[in-house]
Amino acid sequence: MTQAGIVPYAVSLAELRAFVGSKDTAQLLKIDMLFKAEIADNASINRQAIADGAPTLSQALVRMCMGEALKGFGAQYVYALELLCAHFGTKLRNSSVYPSDDDWLMRVVDPIFDAWKLSEVLTIKRLVYGNWPVKLPYAEFPRGGMLEADDVQRALGVMRGGALPKFDKEIVGIVGEVRGWLEAAAARKAGIVCFYY
Repeated sequence: MTQAGIVPYAVSLAELRAFVGSKDTAQLLKIDMLFKAEIADNASINRQAIADGAPTLSQALVRMCMGEALKGFGAQYVYALELLCAHFGTKLRNSSVYPSDDDWLMRVVDPIFDAWKLSEVLTIKRLVYGNWPVKLPYAEFPRGGMLEADDVQRALGVMRGGALPKFDKEIVGIVGEVRGWLEAAAARKAGIVCFYY
């Protein structure tokens, strides 16, 4: 079985959203050049889907930039979104949550966030089964979600003041790593976008 986990980014959601529909071909060309290797790897891995009509990552980025209607083949648009997150943000440390089972994470970590009354703002479920910062076609996998910059600040304020419940080292490490994401995003006045694959 392939292992999966959470891949988080601290990203300026305003810049990311501004790119979608911007028709900014100079920025598009820059992204295409910066991520040439990732685009080529994706084309190789997903060659059958592309042969069946899925857009390449370059095509997905063009459609997003031009504000075109995005239809079907959601996974390619999710991967294109990840490139945009890497471009407009920073990938965050994820050694505690990659690889990891999303059901297990939700079962052991979300009760801690619930105890801190953060469930409206921050849960593993929201980061793995949440909303994307821009409208994308449905994809069963990869999954993901995000926190707006305001939610990052709110969750961080609670976590800074909350005592960590007595749990084993692994769970404390996960909660600490999530707090690190919040700290990194808050320092940039950014949101967080997570991908689960």
